[in-house]
Amino acid sequence: MLRSLRARNVALMAGMLLLGQLLTMVMVAAFVIAPQADRIASILGRHVRTVGATLNALPTTERAAFIARVNSSDTFLIIRGGGEPPGADGRPTWLETRVLRSLATDLGQSENMVWRGGGGQPLWVWLRLGNGDPYWVSLAPSPGWTPTGALLGAVAIGLTLSLIAGLLLQRRINRPLKALADAVDAMPDPHSVAHLVDEAPAEIATVATSFERMTARLRAQEADRAFMLAGISHDLKTPIAKLRLAAALRETGDADDAMIARQFDRIGRMLDQFLDFGRGMDAEQPQRINVWQAVSEVALSAGLSSDCMQGDPSVLASVRPVALERAIANLFRNAIIHGHPPISIVVRKEVGRAIVEVVDSGDGVDPTLLHQLDNPFFRGDAARPSDGGVGLGLAIASRFAREHGGMLRFENIETGGFRVELAISAA
Repeated sequence: MLRSLRARNVALMAGMLLLGQLLTMVMVAAFVIAPQADRIASILGRHVRTVGATLNALPTTERAAFIARVNSSDTFLIIRGGGEPPGADGRPTWLETRVLRSLATDLGQSENMVWRGGGGQPLWVWLRLGNGDPYWVSLAPSPGWTPTGALLGAVAIGLTLSLIAGLLLQRRINRPLKALADAVDAMPDPHSVAHLVDEAPAEIATVATSFERMTARLRAQEADRAFMLAGISHDLKTPIAKLRLAAALRETGDADDAMIARQFDRIGRMLDQFLDFGRGMDAEQPQRINVWQAVSEVALSAGLSSDCMQGDPSVLASVRPVALERAIANLFRNAIIHGHPPISIVVRKEVGRAIVEVVDSGDGVDPTLLHQLDNPFFRGDAARPSDGGVGLGLAIASRFAREHGGMLRFENIETGGFRVELAISAA
């Protein structure tokens, strides 16, 4: 089955063109070639009758000389019919067959016409001329292409040119469609498709315009949602800070005070994640930075030793620095809380991408949950102990990777441990 639009259009174009060419061939054969074949047979019949009448009128001693003069023209050949003529292994073409049938009708020999050769060889017809002596008579083939061959060649050339034109046309249509598909894949922050309005066909330009309007609405909704989330998280920090201060001033030193402090810390971490997730990245401009240096600074802030850093210290990338710090900090926090030491960090570059790997020595994650780990608010509590987070850390890191032309990948290590790979475009 032809599933792509290109394959279907090309197949339809080729089928319709081939059908049109076949109809053209039938019409040319019926109304052009067939009348010409009848005309050639009529001319050949007149030549045969003229030669026969001449041979009948000449004395026997002069007939050989007359046949030699006829054969000197290299167009009309006559030889004695006692054996097989030269080139008798050929087969007549459709046009030659039509000429032979017309000739048989013209000479009144429809029942007993005998011929040999044809195709690329001379076509010989066995006749009795003069006083009834048997002869092989031939009309030498014309040099170059036969009419049938020329017609088939024209059909092949026309079909080839049409298919090339169809492919070029489909390519012109597919290019804006591919750009539109890429923009859809890049949502909710797609690349601009404004150029399609000017460059693409009118139908695709209309779709691109509608897509831009839809994207604008979605981005506005996303901005409102992020603003609301950030606002709520920010506003909650003030009363929580006051409650924490009030709890600290009590100074009773009992277990309830310690539990209250832990809960306030937990709420603070949750609000920090909400703020990070709600901020987005649009306000920060990308900068060319040293990835190794940025990652090592975040590692030290997270309490990790510089000895855990491995890889290439010269890796560079154009990123939003604060967004990178938030993404890497979430990866480190995930490894520290949910994994076990030792934790190793690898910074490397491959095929235009900067790679940051964070590997812990924990028990890993249930393989059926790997594809959900970067979903917002998802927590793999069944596989790992919970710290009371809201499940936004890996979602923040994943969104950072997508915004920078990369991806976040998770993998259980067979020998034990868990690997998170953050890949971003180095450009």
